[in-house]
Amino acid sequence: MADAPVLTTVDGPVGWLTLNRPEAMNAVTVELARELEAGLRRLAGEAAVIVIRGAGGNFSAGGDVAEVDRLRGEGPAALAELFEAFGRALATIAEINNALCAARCSTQLAGMETEEFVVRELLLTTLQQIDRAAEAIRRLAASPSR
Repeated sequence: MADAPVLTTVDGPVGWLTLNRPEAMNAVTVELARELEAGLRRLAGEAAVIVIRGAGGNFSAGGDVAEVDRLRGEGPAALAELFEAFGRALATIAEINNALCAARCSTQLAGMETEEFVVRELLLTTLQQIDRAAEAIRRLAASPSR
């Protein structure tokens, strides 16, 4: 199970969801996106707070370029599968009412090194960006295939 693309654990009221592709900087694949959605749904029923983090010192590099290239070669339907799976994961974050989704990552914040952070303003900005990304994915999914 340690090689699963997403790991989940619960410690008291806190659910931990770890993107687990450190060799690829936790880049999103169809499998990771599906497991992200499933993990979020599972933790929403078990935890008061969900912390999303990335293994290996990185949160996520974004989409897996090799997977996107492979899916693009298979045609629009295959590529749409990646966007739809990730869109469902983002929609799940928006649906979770009883849990706060936060990001844990190594970063530089306001010039100060920090290993973990859950800052209200940063979280709100992140959720707004996720909402914008989800809307863009919905528009892409609704547009006719090229």
